[in-house]
Amino acid sequence: MKILFITQYYPPEIGAASNRIGYFAQFMAKAGHDVSVLTSSPNYPEGKIYPGYKNRYTKQIENGVTVHRTRILLTSKSTTISRLAHYLSFIASSLIAKFKIAKPDVIIATSPPLFVGLIGVIFKKLWHTKLITDIRDIWPESVESVGAVKNSRLLKQAKKLVQWIYKNSNHITVTSPGIQKQIHPPPPTLHPITIIPNGAELDLFKPETNGSQIRKKWNVEGKFVVLYTGNLGLAQAPEIFIKTAELLKGDHLDTTFLIVGSGVYLEKLQAEAQKKGLTNLIFTGVQPRMRMPEFVAAADVCIIPYKATDTFRNTFPSKMFDYMAGGKPILINLEGEASELIKKAKCGLLVKEENAQDMANMILKLKSDRNLTKSLGKAGREFVEQHYQRKKIATLLQEVVAQVANR
Repeated sequence: MKILFITQYYPPEIGAASNRIGYFAQFMAKAGHDVSVLTSSPNYPEGKIYPGYKNRYTKQIENGVTVHRTRILLTSKSTTISRLAHYLSFIASSLIAKFKIAKPDVIIATSPPLFVGLIGVIFKKLWHTKLITDIRDIWPESVESVGAVKNSRLLKQAKKLVQWIYKNSNHITVTSPGIQKQIHPPPPTLHPITIIPNGAELDLFKPETNGSQIRKKWNVEGKFVVLYTGNLGLAQAPEIFIKTAELLKGDHLDTTFLIVGSGVYLEKLQAEAQKKGLTNLIFTGVQPRMRMPEFVAAADVCIIPYKATDTFRNTFPSKMFDYMAGGKPILINLEGEASELIKKAKCGLLVKEENAQDMANMILKLKSDRNLTKSLGKAGREFVEQHYQRKKIATLLQEVVAQVANR
């Protein structure tokens, strides 16, 4: 079967979209399918082309997958206009690249960004083929809830576009039950929506991984390490790192935050940490995906911060599965789908929403009770082994693709 994934983010870029589609594409290629990916030249999250790549159309075979990379308008700004121009440039370059891609049996377009779904529908109609729209986060509600887009007219048009994409899809996949509920009622032309969570890469993240080199490199040997990995953007409300680190900088200076990633808030957070003299807050910048298991292994506890909005209560953050697979306890500060799963797995603790004092208290609770820390981490690993193996999830997606292709 010929399968085309359309995604704006793909390895070597970091992040949930890249990790998700990269794994699924390579899994299906190994299963014997003819798999292609249409993506942009790698530049996320800093808006700079990765070393070894060019900002132009290229075609390469990577891990058995034919990867078509297109030219993109680069931007490191977070303004609505600059981001919109960035996304629209991918639409334009994708339409040009279409003529160099063989017609697939099934297209899988993953959103956000919302415009990737638009590309999927256009290609479906031009090729007269089948389309699966993969929804990882509800747009435009997610950007509206954090104030990233305030133009009511623009938001109204975006919501109409979303419904048009849903209507013109042959099937929809989502990453969590909460997102499934948000797409309600489903368009009558659709078959049932399928939940395809991100899941855990159990072969990559392991409790026995050695994190000593990471501790040594970042000078946190002998310290209680609180880890965060991922985007530093509006949704994550990362200012809680500053507030919590400030609360712990006195008698608990051996408690250190290791912040791995980048985003629109990075420079602001670094400046604030320097201003307040927070030596217990370390920013590593972007790190390769293959090094993430070492960072998780170097941690004593991992945190998942979120802005307290209803939109984010429905998501399963992909980093949650990485932390669980690595056997580390989790602190999350938002009640919702993710916290319910963490409670069910008995692998972490719930922090009061956007409350730095409670975050500090929970960190100290785990620091003082190493037996609790170990038991929570062990429970998380056992839970994902039983329920969220990414290989099994990829097999489910493969079955969905086959069903859609044969309708």
